[in-house]
Amino acid sequence: MFPTDLMIVKKSRKGDIRPVFLSSDSTDLAVRVIDFMKTAVNHNMDFIDRGRKEIEVRSKNHKVIRGLFLLMERRGKFRSPSLLDASEIRRQIFSRATLPVLDEKTRMEIFMNIASELKTDVVSVQNAMYGDKESEQILAENLEMDPEDLCKAFNMEQVETILMHSVSMEIRGVKDWYGILRRVKTLGLLCTIHAGEQGIESLSVSGPMSVLERSERYGMRVARLFRTICRETSWEIEASIMLKDRDSGGKNTFKFRAGDEMSDYFPDFDMDQGTPDGTLPINLDTRPLKVPEGVVVPYCSIKTGEGEIFINISIPQSLEQDRKNSSYLSENGIIMENVYIVFGTEKKIKGEICFRDSINWEELLKHISGRYPGKAISFSRKDESIQNNTIMKIRDIVDRSYPDTERMVEIIEEAGMSAPHVLEILGYSISWKGLSMIVERKSGSQTR
Repeated sequence: MFPTDLMIVKKSRKGDIRPVFLSSDSTDLAVRVIDFMKTAVNHNMDFIDRGRKEIEVRSKNHKVIRGLFLLMERRGKFRSPSLLDASEIRRQIFSRATLPVLDEKTRMEIFMNIASELKTDVVSVQNAMYGDKESEQILAENLEMDPEDLCKAFNMEQVETILMHSVSMEIRGVKDWYGILRRVKTLGLLCTIHAGEQGIESLSVSGPMSVLERSERYGMRVARLFRTICRETSWEIEASIMLKDRDSGGKNTFKFRAGDEMSDYFPDFDMDQGTPDGTLPINLDTRPLKVPEGVVVPYCSIKTGEGEIFINISIPQSLEQDRKNSSYLSENGIIMENVYIVFGTEKKIKGEICFRDSINWEELLKHISGRYPGKAISFSRKDESIQNNTIMKIRDIVDRSYPDTERMVEIIEEAGMSAPHVLEILGYSISWKGLSMIVERKSGSQTR
């Protein structure tokens, strides 16, 4: 997603809102950005910012240029200007310095003394002094990108940024409802199923502007759902979008509509939906289960020697209704276990099967085996090296995305893993400010 200030939309008098897309006719802007980024290799972010501003001056819409640059920066690989620890170098410099500010000769003597002690050169010490600042990071490698693909990535980010401000989103016209529902569940979104005689007719997803905490991470998950929707052959969404009015300071609600006729404006990509490994005895081809309030669509079922146990992936806000549904189904001879995903600082529910950020399918099978010892569940343990290999595969792109926390979390969660857990493994420290995750590179950890 883009920052809100890079969102470019047009509003109608009827209350509709639509994003400004880049078509194949707009690739000249993308070409200019891509060509500049090729020349920026081995230069720092300050150099890139100056180049961006020069291109903005010659462009009709500076937001488009900023958005294209941001996408290229996310895909680039950056490194620190020095291998030395910046915070440690600053500590040594300031412990030897006296106030007021030193003259150039004394400064150089301090640099030389530190370089001698560390058995390195003066330039490395100078570069390390503020080497952890974003403006000093050096573009080490630039990912090759087709101009048209860059434009399509820009369009996707525009829609996702709009959906970050949604109150609700109605999804219609989808053929594979179960694929959409599975993604809704693993993203931990609040959802209502509207079913008729022919099955599911639509889904209503609560947006970040309607949930109590209005969590930024919840908004990111709503926006991410769109990537799954637009991969369908047929789809239609209608979302209520709440935006701040620049003049009055109040908030106005608009309608955003989109459908499969827009699919060509978006990039083709493969997404890991966090589905279980194929070697496990888990069936994704489940059926809707009727309950007094409507229907429940389980995420999957687990095969046992005596039948199957349905798994309903849910969120803590639905706990009371989930328990009612499970009790009703049990009275009718159907076993359904509720499994909860919690995010951020949310607390796990005592007595319930809970996972943080994503489902660990092997652990889930162990929980189910423990709860139903009389039902034989045989499964092959997934080699732990598979997860380690996945982490190594995404390591470079995660490191390149730093300090863009949203992008880092998105990459890891799309690979079906817990972001806090993987970030710790990759050498980052995690802290929380309310429901927002703060990611910082640990002292001494270097981008690879």
